[in-house]
Amino acid sequence: MTAIHYLGVGAGPVGLATAIHTKLKCSLEGKKVSVILLDKRDTYVRTHGVRLEQAVLEQLVLNVDTISRSILSEEKFAMYKALIREYNAMILGLKGNRPIKEIEERLSAFAEQIDSLSTSNRMDDEGFKILQGPEYTVSAEKPLSSFITEYNPTIVVAAGGYRCAATEQVFGAHSVRRAFDKSETCF
Repeated sequence: MTAIHYLGVGAGPVGLATAIHTKLKCSLEGKKVSVILLDKRDTYVRTHGVRLEQAVLEQLVLNVDTISRSILSEEKFAMYKALIREYNAMILGLKGNRPIKEIEERLSAFAEQIDSLSTSNRMDDEGFKILQGPEYTVSAEKPLSSFITEYNPTIVVAAGGYRCAATEQVFGAHSVRRAFDKSETCF
């Protein structure tokens, strides 16, 4: 079984959704996945809102029919099928105007559920950890490279927005700001 060590910078809605989606999709393909998300905030405190459209949310939905029965036992197949259905319902339930904090809390609770299943060996893979607080802030004093050395990931995802130090360290501050100003995708 292939092992993937995922390190994400930013545990907001984009960081959480990306990590959850990646973990579930890779697990369905028979890959072991460990997820570590770093976030500079101790708790979810953002009060502004966002409007999520159905078409955008549908892109995050996983197809239950893609689960390979040849890779999973009947028990695991049933567990993944139920987990995917729950994930899809949660994602589609975010439609409309929502406070960012509510989205973060829902996704974080689902990540904790995945971690519980992982650590109890029901998923046959690695855990899902969200590390929060100032000590997990990527900065000039503690660059992304130090976290890469510490956690030894096979994939790094920076989902902290255009002011994210990790994104700037990889792409350069000027390139990132120019890409966001022009509404281009830079990673």
